Amino acid sequence: MTRLGFINVFARDITALSSFYAKSFGFTPIEEMRTPIHVALDTGGTPIGFNAYEAYPLLGLEDHQPATGVKFMLTVDVDSREAR
Repeated sequence: MTRLGFINVFARDITALSSFYAKSFGFTPIEEMRTPIHVALDTGGTPIGFNAYEAYPLLGLEDHQPATGVKFMLTVDVDSREAR
């Protein structure tokens, strides 16, 4: 089975952006996933994580870091390599 495992949003102000999503859609914070550079919200389905730009090098994504704006990354879970 293939499913969307996680939605990651990279942004300068993860507190403001995650608060907007929480208030707009009624999502709740996942406190055990909160760090100074990451905030996650429970959507009732696929969680949304908000990552500060400092997360790019930790994830090996330095080449993808934009100078400005917001970028999304989707994590897809599969049962096996053959299911990709």
